[in-house]
Amino acid sequence: MFEEKKRVYESIIVFAQIVLFPAEAKFSLGVARYNIQELSDDENRNNAINDLKMAIPKLKLISKDDGLVKELEKFIYQKSEEQFNILVNRLRKDLYK
Repeated sequence: MFEEKKRVYESIIVFAQIVLFPAEAKFSLGVARYNIQELSDDENRNNAINDLKMAIPKLKLISKDDGLVKELEKFIYQKSEEQFNILVNRLRKDLYK
């Protein structure tokens, strides 16, 4: 279960980074579903937001922390670095508890 959680949490972080830093992500992150180098920043951001929304049911299945889903939903709405940091800390705490 740990490895599955880790995989899902890492993908959430990658998609959140694409939302926040789409230009930088083109050079440092890879996404198997679509080629971020070929798409515009707006297309990458929209795809990443959709992927984050699709991750919500997975979170509900693998985590007992209901607040984690709320933090992800807040990030999707706010799209801020502050909320990203809160989300990452919550993911880390849930993964290593």
